[in-house]
Amino acid sequence: MNIGTRLRDLIEAENMTQRQLADILHISPSALNGYINQGKEPDYHTLALLASYFHTSTDYLLGLNNVRTHSFNSLSESEGELLGIYRSLSAHTQQIIYAELKAVYQLSDLA
Repeated sequence: MNIGTRLRDLIEAENMTQRQLADILHISPSALNGYINQGKEPDYHTLALLASYFHTSTDYLLGLNNVRTHSFNSLSESEGELLGIYRSLSAHTQQIIYAELKAVYQLSDLA
């Protein structure tokens, strides 16, 4: 299932129009229509806005999994953003970031 189908289903489930969602998220109706009907993909910021509004994950919107509910309810906004950024990195870059964070943690008073 692609992002357009997922968005269409979510909008219908909320009993709203595309224009209403576009207004709420401060994006153009034509951009939203492009995501839903023309196979266009939103940028990272817009994808995050859509996921946040519908209380779901970006993975669900992108069709990478079928779990609609958000599994990170206990994360703060900044923690969620950091996790999203981390997951968007290549595996190699993730390993580098992990090693750096681990080193910083070990040098801190928390370790």
